[in-house]
Amino acid sequence: MFETSSYSDDIDWNDVIKKEARGKNDDDLGEVQQVTQDYVLVEKGIINKEKLYIPRELVLGFNGTILLFNTTAQEAKNKFLRDSPPVLSQSQFTGQDIRITDDLVIIPVLGEKLEVSKETRSEEAKVIKESITEVKTNQLPLIHDELYIETRPLTSNLERSSTAIDQAEDSLNDSSIPTNEEIITLFLKDEVPEVSKYHYLKEEIIVNTKPVTETRKFSEELRSEKVTAEGVIEK
Repeated sequence: MFETSSYSDDIDWNDVIKKEARGKNDDDLGEVQQVTQDYVLVEKGIINKEKLYIPRELVLGFNGTILLFNTTAQEAKNKFLRDSPPVLSQSQFTGQDIRITDDLVIIPVLGEKLEVSKETRSEEAKVIKESITEVKTNQLPLIHDELYIETRPLTSNLERSSTAIDQAEDSLNDSSIPTNEEIITLFLKDEVPEVSKYHYLKEEIIVNTKPVTETRKFSEELRSEKVTAEGVIEK
């Protein structure tokens, strides 16, 4: 296995010109002739030179003498052997990765895709129990005594004996009408209401949660790329 620990990926590209280029398995790729933003031009041979336009993204590192690539010599010939630079360069498409294969330039066209995910969150819900006051009206029959005075005339229907009448008249003749007040005390009864309050279990309330599913729509603007070619001659 080829040792890469001595290679650095912090490369000053001006230093790699005319340096040896090697690939995986220590394959000899040739000598570096040019470096652009997109590829490294490596030439091999004296008379019939092979030109390899290897993408810079395949560079593994540089140790001051050898520029190491993540490809084999056979892979480099199959994919990057050309007589002239690629028609389109990666620098024309900022931030995009372009693969150069033979006479084709593969340009990735990007677009945005809407992906909606969901997460579970908790919200606080409060159940509040408070005391309220209401006026309750009840009716209760109450009994009470009332004082009344009844006068009985002497001509009442009650039969009285002449002897009793005579005795009463004699008593009135013997005594005079008293001058002092005479107070007679009577006790009147009545019923009064007694109001009392006590606690009782009025009802039970059960608080629980249940999942409810609702469908919501989400709209978002999505961008995508469009590739057009100018100056293309149709054959």
